[in-house]
Amino acid sequence: MKTNWQTLWTKPLETVKPGPERAVVFPPPLCPSTFKSNFLRIDLDTSRVPGWNNFDAAKLTGSLDAPLGLIQTE
Repeated sequence: MKTNWQTLWTKPLETVKPGPERAVVFPPPLCPSTFKSNFLRIDLDTSRVPGWNNFDAAKLTGSLDAPLGLIQTE
């Protein structure tokens, strides 16, 4: 079975710079989706940043309600 993935957030290459030697917490501005899902795939291109790259954790929150102002097409 083939899975179609929807990109919710991506960071442009020109904004990728080596980060601080400490933990960074940030909420990426996600694109709202019009469907429910039980799966999330996180792809990291660690070749864009030199040196040791590490991803420790992700906190995911959501809602069963449609986002405000969302226009659904059928």
